[in-house]
Amino acid sequence: KERERKGETPYANPRNVAAGSIRQLNPKITASRYLDFFVYDLLTDLGEKTHEQKHKVLKILGFKTISENRFCGDLEKAFKFHEKWQKNRKKLFFEIDGIVISINSNKIFKKLGIVGKAPRGIVAYKFLLKQATTVIKNIKVQVGRTGALTPVAILKPVKVGGVTISRATLHNTDEIERLGVRIGDTVIVGRAGDVIPDVIKALPQLRTGKERKFKMPKRCPICGAEIVKPEGEVISFCPNPNCTARRRRYFNHFVSKKA
Repeated sequence: KERERKGETPYANPRNVAAGSIRQLNPKITASRYLDFFVYDLLTDLGEKTHEQKHKVLKILGFKTISENRFCGDLEKAFKFHEKWQKNRKKLFFEIDGIVISINSNKIFKKLGIVGKAPRGIVAYKFLLKQATTVIKNIKVQVGRTGALTPVAILKPVKVGGVTISRATLHNTDEIERLGVRIGDTVIVGRAGDVIPDVIKALPQLRTGKERKFKMPKRCPICGAEIVKPEGEVISFCPNPNCTARRRRYFNHFVSKKA
């Protein structure tokens, strides 16, 4: 609202604003954004035996916790809690894309252990995708660092959950056939986890006759090398290790945090 009063473009969504604000080199800009947070866990052992007790301790210590959190005695109650907030999410003054279900007993939670970075005793239970209708203007092929070719839908820009979507991955030719999408089709798109753009389904009843089926190119659109598709695989590859697209994406991956 403050940006609108100043005649500036409103921010797309809270997630990006928070991430961008934390990365600001000027702390005054970060301070002007009035970031706030809710505490959801306590690492110090103060004698608490359950996750529910952790929240009570945090509140006593003066931290903000989400008052809508609830202890659910069984799975049925957890499902009902999820259903309730899927229907009432707009009543909250902050955005959510699902709920988090955690084992209440700290002893059992610890015993369950961790897989990679993810504790086994906690899981995100997402809501249904936010959806919108748009048109596939074209399907282009993107070359990844391993040479994998990924068809990408170029969409007529549409807003979904406050974010403008203009591209969405179609993964591979098998997925295109499963969805039955064509260039020029009207489709329903959503954002998986309110983040990743995804084509959910085509609407063939709205076709005009001008739509075109997508064909995977026989040669790499970047370097011209002949495309290969290993037997039994769904993904096609550019086999040229010197393909400029592969080299560029390989370098980007090399200097990224994920690498």
